[in-house]
Amino acid sequence: MRWLIAAGGTGGHVFPALSLAQAVQEADSRARVLFVGTPRGLEARVIPARGFSLKTVPARGLMGLSLLARLRTIVGLPWVLARCAGILASFRPHMVVGMGGYVAGPVVLMAFLMGIPTAVAEQNAFAGRTNRALGRIVGRVFLAFQDAEAQFPRSKVRVTGNPVRKELVEAAGKCAPVQWDASNKEELHLLVFGGSQGARAIDLALEEAIPLLARLPFPLRVLHQAGQAQVERLRRAYQESGIPHQVVEFIERMEEAYNWAHLVICRAGATSLAEISLFGRPSVLVPFPHAVDDHQRRNARLLETAGASMVLEQNELSGDSIAALVQRLGMEPQRLKLMGQAARSLARPGAAQAMVQECMAMVGRRM
Repeated sequence: MRWLIAAGGTGGHVFPALSLAQAVQEADSRARVLFVGTPRGLEARVIPARGFSLKTVPARGLMGLSLLARLRTIVGLPWVLARCAGILASFRPHMVVGMGGYVAGPVVLMAFLMGIPTAVAEQNAFAGRTNRALGRIVGRVFLAFQDAEAQFPRSKVRVTGNPVRKELVEAAGKCAPVQWDASNKEELHLLVFGGSQGARAIDLALEEAIPLLARLPFPLRVLHQAGQAQVERLRRAYQESGIPHQVVEFIERMEEAYNWAHLVICRAGATSLAEISLFGRPSVLVPFPHAVDDHQRRNARLLETAGASMVLEQNELSGDSIAALVQRLGMEPQRLKLMGQAARSLARPGAAQAMVQECMAMVGRRM
């Protein structure tokens, strides 16, 4: 069976797509998987490095562009659609799955017009415009959150969760629950990251918080994934404060980072939340305020309602607010434990496998 997976832009689309591809190969060792992405997105580096073939299409969105850039994008759309049609005609996939990013729209649309079975995955609590439109024509809509169900035809919806990479699922299965007690002077392990592109606002707030964190009534050790421009400044600040730390641009083995952490501070992207839930880690979530349709805030509030996270809005983000929350949670180890349990209760480790089985059933009915 031949699978074409369209995904691009950020890790929030690319890594779930890779998880799906892994599940495809586990289900059928003879399956062929082709990715379609953009030449400048994260996929151009990550997907070939994982051993998968990638074709690129210069797809772009319209939001945030100048009028001239929008006109150029619209004028170039027929060529983009023709490029997608050419890839589909050459590869002849049995199944096309759109995993998000600007490239998914034209690929899935052309697949539908060519009579190829299609599906899309919506990773957020509020669906993006492209997926809401594609939901009317595709055969299946896979959701990470039940709350998005009302935005699609009910007969097409399957709530599977968000696919997480195999190595993380396996590591999470062996990961112990959060156990930490301030009374015995054990270090609190704080994991800070901003997603695949970093988060300048979080980095700057942490830099401001470092002198306050150094004066907490319990010891702290920090693993901080920061934007390139902030790495050296943060290293100096942690060094001067005496806080044991590691500041990096990219965390290669997130499974080890999650396993190590007692508390996570991060954005509220869907992939990050799926991984945090899988490992059962309590979190402080800082939603990106400019996310399309405010989807990060909606994601974060779902975890907060479940008791798994605390939400800190970016307009409230400061060194004082970060330090106060870390101290508050550090002084309540039972609360950390319960938040971790609540997070793990939301996990769906079999999301990728469920999507593969549903797609194979769709194709099987047509063959």
